[in-house]
Amino acid sequence: MPVVVLGGLYGGCLLRLKQVLLRPALSLGIDPIHLGILTALAIEIGSVIPPAGLNLFTVSGVTGLPVTQVIRGSFPFCCSDTVILIIVLLFPTLALWLPTLLRRVIFDNYPSFAIYFFCFN
Repeated sequence: MPVVVLGGLYGGCLLRLKQVLLRPALSLGIDPIHLGILTALAIEIGSVIPPAGLNLFTVSGVTGLPVTQVIRGSFPFCCSDTVILIIVLLFPTLALWLPTLLRRVIFDNYPSFAIYFFCFN
């Protein structure tokens, strides 16, 4: 929950927090891609949760609708995004099957790409 609040207040703060949490997450055996997906989902949820959700004010300014109406319209999306975050948190294989597949296909078939990827990132 604190991650979603930080994502709503300032997304860059959450990205800096990710750098702090990366080493403990790796030592606990958490996949860094899974951590990145969870971070992106938390930033997405935080950007539409009132009262600090900046996307709410952006939509209100562009469409001319009052903020309260925009909040009511965004509520179902907040609920569905929260359910998706919980599902991805509980079942990491749902989020990691495509990166795992691509990792196998790209790095097994193109070893020079793997060397480039690890040397320059």
